[in-house]
Amino acid sequence: MLSCFFIILTIIIGINFQASGLAILDGFSYMVKLLLFISFVPIIALPIQGFVPNIQRFIKLASKKISPRNVCNYATFILANLTNLASLPISRSIFTSDEDTKENERIYSMIIIRAFGIAMVCTPLGAAVAVAIDLADINYFALLAVNGVIVIIGLLISIVLESRKTDVAQESEGVEARFQTTDWLFLANILLPILSYFFLLTLVDGHTSLGMMELIVLSILPFTLLWSIGLKKVTAWWLYLTMLTKEKAPNMFNQFSVIISAGVTIHTIEIAGLEKQIMSNLPGVDSAYAYMIYIPVIILAIVILAAVGVHQFVALVFIGEMIDPAILGITPVVFASTLLVGFVSGMISSSFSGANILMSNLTPTMSSYQIAKSNYSFTMVFIIITIIFLVVVNGAL
Repeated sequence: MLSCFFIILTIIIGINFQASGLAILDGFSYMVKLLLFISFVPIIALPIQGFVPNIQRFIKLASKKISPRNVCNYATFILANLTNLASLPISRSIFTSDEDTKENERIYSMIIIRAFGIAMVCTPLGAAVAVAIDLADINYFALLAVNGVIVIIGLLISIVLESRKTDVAQESEGVEARFQTTDWLFLANILLPILSYFFLLTLVDGHTSLGMMELIVLSILPFTLLWSIGLKKVTAWWLYLTMLTKEKAPNMFNQFSVIISAGVTIHTIEIAGLEKQIMSNLPGVDSAYAYMIYIPVIILAIVILAAVGVHQFVALVFIGEMIDPAILGITPVVFASTLLVGFVSGMISSSFSGANILMSNLTPTMSSYQIAKSNYSFTMVFIIITIIFLVVVNGAL
C-alpha cells in the first residue's frame, strides 16, 4: 500500500514538473546499496552465535555485582554493536525462559529493545548510521564524538527508569560461575576480529571516496569468511549466506518494495528541484535560531512517520535528502545525529518497526504495540534530553 503511494506520488511529481521518464527510472537503483546492506550485514552474527554459553557465564558473573536488568541493558547494547538485529533473539534466549512470568517477559523485552535502539545510534554495522554518515558527508569518528554522549544519555535514562523497580528474584545456580580458559578465548575470538574490522573501516573511510555503507557492503562477506575460516566454520558461513539470499531476502519483499519506491520518489523530487522549493518555503529558515526549531522538528517528524507505518529508514532518507542543514544553521555532524535520534526513537516507539515486530514474534504473550507502548516513557525522556544536548552542541560548533 505504501509502495503504491510513493509510486503514485512519483508519477504526479514527474508529470507536474515534466521530469524525464528515463531519468526517473534511474531512481530504482537509488536504494540498492541500502538493500544490499540490510541483506548481508546479518551474517556478522554467525561467528558469535556459537559462543552463547560463554556469554551466559559472563552475565552470571556480572549479575553478582550488578542488577540483572542493568546487565541486560549493557549486554544487549554490546551484542547489538556486534551482531545487529541478531542481538534480539540472542539476548532474549539469555535473559528470559519459557518459565518466566508475563511481567518478567515484558520487562526484559522492553529493556532489550531499548538497548538495541541505543546501539543503533553508534554502531557502523547499523544501516542507519551508514546512511546518516553518507547523507551528512562526515566520517565515523566525527559522528561518534557526539553520539557517544547520546549513547551514555540513553543508557543512563534506561538505568534510572529501571532503578525505580524491584528486580525479579533470580534462582541461584548450584555451581558457582567462574571465569574459564574458554571465556578468555571467547573474548579473543570475538572482540579482536570485530574491533580490528571497525578500526579498518574507519581508517579507510577517511581515505576513500566510497561512503561507509559501500565500504561495509564490499567488505562484510570477505571479512566474515576470513573470520569463519579462523573459527573453522566455513560450511556454516556458506549455509547462513545461502539462507540470507534464498530465504530471508525474498521474505523481506514488502519492506524492500517500500524502500525502492521511496528511493524513486526521492530521486524524482531531486530531478524536479522540488527540495529547493520545500526549503525556501519553510518558516523561520532565515533566523539565526532556526536550528533550535528544526532539530526537534526533524526528530519528531521521523517519529511521527514511523508511528503511522512509514519505515524508519525511509523516513530518515526522505527527510535527510529533502533538508539542507546548512540553510537551517545545523552542522553536518549534528544533522547526522539528529536523524539518528529520530530514527532510533521512531524504531523503539513504533508498533510497525521491525525490531518490535521481531521481539513480539519471540515473545508471543506481547504484541508489537504492547512492546512499543512499554517504551513510551523512555522515548519521551530520551527525545527531550537529546534535543537539548544537540541544540547546545550545535550552538557551540
